[in-house]
Amino acid sequence: MLSHKRVTVTATLALTLFLNSGGALAHAAQKGAESGPRFHVSINTPGGDGPGLKVPARAPEAKQMFALLPARPEVEEAGVKERPSYVKVAPRLEGGSVRVGVFVLFGELEKGDSAAQVKKLREEMVVSVLLAEGETVTVSELKRFGVRPITLEAVAG
Repeated sequence: MLSHKRVTVTATLALTLFLNSGGALAHAAQKGAESGPRFHVSINTPGGDGPGLKVPARAPEAKQMFALLPARPEVEEAGVKERPSYVKVAPRLEGGSVRVGVFVLFGELEKGDSAAQVKKLREEMVVSVLLAEGETVTVSELKRFGVRPITLEAVAG
């Protein structure tokens, strides 16, 4: 069972949500109201690990929002030398669609870490996908890092 813990961070960070016990970190930075289409990206693990995490997509000029999920091991993949600790999902509005960057991060976070400390982890791009409203994609490219794939869906609203 996941336990939820809210941590308030000062400066430009408005909210960090950390779900302990193998949960996820969703970081939000506040900026004025945005115009244009409103989307969020729903993130799910095939096979179901409970309800999906939702991350709002923001305009390119706005502070980025992202979700940080524990890298769930896939069956042993040949040739995987170093397993990542986290999967980062970072959506951005692009025209009438959502561009989602998926990254793996290496290193460990301490309890209560802020988004600034997340930036100190080594990061490697896995894939960048463009999703239209209602479109779903499974990020099977994570398997090459020995990580269970995730499913992303662009949802209006």
